Amino acid sequence: MPEEPSTDVSDIADDLARLSMPTSVPSLRGAIEWNDLTPAEAWIVSVVSAGFTVRAIVEVSPLSEEDTLTLLARLIDARILAMK
Repeated sequence: MPEEPSTDVSDIADDLARLSMPTSVPSLRGAIEWNDLTPAEAWIVSVVSAGFTVRAIVEVSPLSEEDTLTLLARLIDARILAMK
């Protein structure tokens, strides 16, 4: 995973709140350093780039719902993803 910028919780609080809404659609914040991602992170990023909603991502994920949402939250915290 790329070096994480210092994160002010208020900067990502809205995105994390939107993560709890199943019809929200995550998006990429910018260019991705694919080599810095774990296989699970790369899979999530590829599904996000296809325009899936949070609900759809959870439904097709090989991970548990909790693990999938945790991974999405981690990618939001790392400023790789944002929520629309």
